[in-house]
Amino acid sequence: MHNKALKGETTENKYMIDLPVRSGSADNLLGFISMFMWALLSDRVFIKYQSYRLPMIELAYEPATFNWLAQHNPIETRAQCVTYVHENQSHLNTPCDTTPMKVLNTDTRESRPFTYVAFAFSDDFYREDLRKIPSDGYENELLLPISSRGYMYQMFNNPHHNETLKSWGLKQETIFGCFFHYLLRPRDAVCKNDLKGCVLAEAAMLKARSTPNTILISVQIRLGGGEMEFECVDQLVTQYKAQGKAVVYVLMTSNANVQAMYKQKYGDSLILPSWTPSTVVDFHHAGDHDNKFSMAKKKRANLDLARDIYINSLADVHVITYSGLGSMTGALRPRDKYFIYRVDINNATYHRKCNIDEPDSMDSISTQHSGL
Repeated sequence: MHNKALKGETTENKYMIDLPVRSGSADNLLGFISMFMWALLSDRVFIKYQSYRLPMIELAYEPATFNWLAQHNPIETRAQCVTYVHENQSHLNTPCDTTPMKVLNTDTRESRPFTYVAFAFSDDFYREDLRKIPSDGYENELLLPISSRGYMYQMFNNPHHNETLKSWGLKQETIFGCFFHYLLRPRDAVCKNDLKGCVLAEAAMLKARSTPNTILISVQIRLGGGEMEFECVDQLVTQYKAQGKAVVYVLMTSNANVQAMYKQKYGDSLILPSWTPSTVVDFHHAGDHDNKFSMAKKKRANLDLARDIYINSLADVHVITYSGLGSMTGALRPRDKYFIYRVDINNATYHRKCNIDEPDSMDSISTQHSGL
């Protein structure tokens, strides 16, 4: 259906144009993939709107199986100002972007009715027939959703779509990873800045994975010094070693001092990528979209993020700062059971117990914070 629409072979399609949100790249990735699922379940052609003011997935990823960036015979529709607020986080508002929006149309250059849909977590999304929401605009040719949250895991509780998802060979445990890889392929530029470092890090991770009785733990520290994350790690290591297993670590952080501190503590057991750590937390607030420095910063941050997501996804166990990025990375490689342990950085007195047989439930991960 999608390819026929792009070639102009059919004019009867409905379209979903996914809009980015002023939020982190990981949240935008989760929203982007969830909106693709919605388009798939509602028989709509799926296109990603390219915005130069907000995180650009396409800087680091290219279409893997079909061209969700393609535009055939586009028309221009000016987007009205859209306000999207989740839990009073005003920084998530989409800006009043007056840049002309390119919208697919195959037979006319006239504007068509379109509907905006802004989603936070909505039980309706899990209960209703996605082909009939929103009730006041689902029949329009163009549907423009805005989401920075994941809705995939819980979709198997939707009575209208769970059997369809299963018929496609998907499960709760695999839907996110399968859709991610179906949509996205890292660009060659992801490792261009440090090709040797990328190859060495990947080789070290794969060697650890193939070594018998070895557990590979990824530690993602978003903010702070990592004390609570490694407190959890040390509990897990004690239990794994009691079973006669060796442990290898890989660290994902934007703080070079934290890298050095834990390299000194764990020595050769810690795989420490050779590249200089960089943060992606604030890059999407990097000033005017026409500023060349700002654009370069966005591109570098997206490329670094894609690299780190891939390298860390190779691990068996993920100890993460409570965030969408960590949850997404931990669930990226499809498998029957995930071992993800979240640490709450907003509560300095929080010292969680970490048991190798009791990872965080995917139900809680998929309905809290950025979802899945």
